[in-house]
Amino acid sequence: MSESEKKALAEKQTHSLLKQQQVFTTQTRFNEAVTRASFVVAHKIAQDCLLACSDILCPKETKTFDCVSLSRRTITRRVEEISADLHGQVKDECRDCICFSLALDESTDTKDTAQLLIFIRTIDFNFKILEELASMEPLKSTTTGTDLLKAVNVCIGKLGISWDKLVSVTTDSSPNLKGKHIGLLKKLQDQLHIENPDQNIIFLHCIIHQHALCKSALGLTNVSDVVTKVVNYIKARGLNHRQFQAFLRDMEAPYADVPYHTKAR
Repeated sequence: MSESEKKALAEKQTHSLLKQQQVFTTQTRFNEAVTRASFVVAHKIAQDCLLACSDILCPKETKTFDCVSLSRRTITRRVEEISADLHGQVKDECRDCICFSLALDESTDTKDTAQLLIFIRTIDFNFKILEELASMEPLKSTTTGTDLLKAVNVCIGKLGISWDKLVSVTTDSSPNLKGKHIGLLKKLQDQLHIENPDQNIIFLHCIIHQHALCKSALGLTNVSDVVTKVVNYIKARGLNHRQFQAFLRDMEAPYADVPYHTKAR
């Protein structure tokens, strides 16, 4: 090609590339604008609804309601303050307890972040029982028994409870929790034995799917296989599922849907 033809081809390709890049940039700007508009609308709806209710219920106090701050930063601070207050209440209850037990569950969220849920159950001298979610500790790297024990120690340290008051721990059967040599329970037992050799801890296994366990123990496959086949037929197609839900509504059934059958150990 001649110099003029090369120059014309280069300008054409450059124009085509810029046009493609502009499509992606426009789409990104459009998505950001739509998201921001959604937040603005949500804020306006909350503010307008509050003022509309005040106009009807207490018209004289409309100016007072208009002074209520609903900005995102203010709401964020309020949520953080509520969370801190709730944690403080749980900490006060745990400090006055005579004994406590733990329930632990380790799972992974949609972003592959492992999280350890720590539930606590306490009782005080007046036989007042407290059952709360004590903490949700994220595990950024490995999830070995040592990592889980560190997370539990951090949670108990924040609550200010002595390990001497621990009476039982409930977990599922995952190896990092119930491993005989490197599991959390083994690590915890070794730690408590060093501090108090006479302390006796009861380790329990949670039973969630009682129906599945009963089926396995009693040998009711002639019943469970039929139920599994029916559930699969209902859940296999959206039309079947919608028709089944409409049938339940027509029959005024106490249940609105059928859950999936779950295989459990």
